[in-house]
Amino acid sequence: MFSRSNRIGVLITENEASKGYALEVLKGIRSALPDQHIYSSTVQPSLTIQTFLPGESIQAKVNQLVWQANVSLIIGGITQPEIEPLLQVSSGFELPVLLLNPEVPALRKYPHVFHVYPNTQELAKHLIRAAKEEKWETFTLLRGQGSEQEQFMKEIFVMLHQEKKMRVVQDLTFTPGNFASMEAAALKIANINPIYRKKEYANLVSQEQRRAQKEKRAFDPTKLVLPAKPLCDAVILPEDFRTLHYFVKLLKFHGIRQLPFLGNQNWRNRELIEPWDNFLQGSKFVDYVGLYSQLDRRITSSTKLPDFFLPPQEAPKLDFKLIGLRAGTIAKEALNSPLRSVTPLSQLLQRSLQPENGKPFFLQDHSSKWQTHVFTLNHGSLVHQ
Repeated sequence: MFSRSNRIGVLITENEASKGYALEVLKGIRSALPDQHIYSSTVQPSLTIQTFLPGESIQAKVNQLVWQANVSLIIGGITQPEIEPLLQVSSGFELPVLLLNPEVPALRKYPHVFHVYPNTQELAKHLIRAAKEEKWETFTLLRGQGSEQEQFMKEIFVMLHQEKKMRVVQDLTFTPGNFASMEAAALKIANINPIYRKKEYANLVSQEQRRAQKEKRAFDPTKLVLPAKPLCDAVILPEDFRTLHYFVKLLKFHGIRQLPFLGNQNWRNRELIEPWDNFLQGSKFVDYVGLYSQLDRRITSSTKLPDFFLPPQEAPKLDFKLIGLRAGTIAKEALNSPLRSVTPLSQLLQRSLQPENGKPFFLQDHSSKWQTHVFTLNHGSLVHQ
């Protein structure tokens, strides 16, 4: 294996698939490396550096990073098509890759690949821990069909089945935006179907028959509705706050006055609590971003940010800047290590520590170790834990 430079390769694809956030990642990387040369490879002409010609394949650009730029590691993989070429070059050249995609490949097959994107498993683990602290034991899972949160819900499902005192009592699916499917799921949560509560329904029928006879009116069984009786202590729904609010309206219509929900960073929007609905009192969500006001000023342009909420169009941009900053910080620490001359770069990456808390950036399987934050909805405000 030939000697490599102290140069970092950045593979950025700016197209519809990256939703405009690729540039934000690059800004975050540059924030971590203001004094180091970044050799950027881009796929679309709008971001193509003069070194590359428009229309080149991703594989060709990866090859140029390896052979022409002689980079020591590559940061990339925001979009799906980038992943396979990066995995191949990492295996073929034992070249470290910092992967930025939400999808996690089988990292054990690629000893030089590190997953930088926030760890879904860690988020799920902290959400279950928060529920356990509340002594909630029974849960309804609400899965959106085709949702980007499928992996998160898989992690939740597995973890709940591993807990001795916690269990899934309902595992429901719905189609986001489809009233009929959402209503069907809400009815199951409310648990008002007489088929499943035959004894209670029979008592209700007898009671109403006696009342109708006493009042000398016709008895109409079609107007009988059982009171809501949820089977769960809490509902897990990691979709956006609008979907959450819609389910709250449906459940209130079916007679539920209050029921905790559990979610993730998709909830984080001012409209989650404004206007406030006491139905959600005590509900919780997890996020890999804590208080915005305490974020690294390198990615906030030295602007004082509020604690909890940003404008909807700004929050995702900052999230991706943060991912880029993290990748750049990891790369810089490993490349500047005094042990680099005697220690393989992949080992240095594995050992790299987060400057804010001194904990490793990566778990043993090379998945990311982000600090996870829990937020509780409390009387129209958020409580950060």
